[in-house]
Amino acid sequence: MALAPQRLWTNHACIPDTIIVPHPDIERFVYAKVGFLARQLHRISAAILTEEGTAADRLTGIQCGVLEVVNAMGSVDQTGVCEILGVDRSTLAGVVDRLQERALIERTVDPVDRRSNALAITSAGRRAIERERVMNERTHERIVEPLAPEDRVRFLALLTQIVQAHSRYTGISEDAASLTAPE
Repeated sequence: MALAPQRLWTNHACIPDTIIVPHPDIERFVYAKVGFLARQLHRISAAILTEEGTAADRLTGIQCGVLEVVNAMGSVDQTGVCEILGVDRSTLAGVVDRLQERALIERTVDPVDRRSNALAITSAGRRAIERERVMNERTHERIVEPLAPEDRVRFLALLTQIVQAHSRYTGISEDAASLTAPE
């Protein structure tokens, strides 16, 4: 069932109390496109996450992702984290450096493959992700709040289906991309 796109009304920043009604072509060729909506959803997510927690010791999204992967895996090499999260090696190296500086993660030379680094989460890292999980869950709930409970499940399932179908563009390994949508 196709849903009709909703008209997006906006207040013009330079003219208070004025509502701009976009041209039908803008609605059709911009507002009703997945790329535009995905960017808007990301902006909404970032803004709500900022409202939920503005502490100076907040972790970035990628830092949380790395900590969650390392926490779940126990010990994992950096290449494995890259494959699971779809992050390039140089980006991950910088993220790991910052996490290590904050004593949230330990990096050691992998005893099996000395060319590789093994990552392990510290107790401080576990405490940090516990705090982040609370803020992330509140953010998630606020984002999907306009949807009925059954629509929330369907929305996440549909997003997951799209991401999995196009996983070759994400850099996430096929094994990681085959995970199911959260319930």
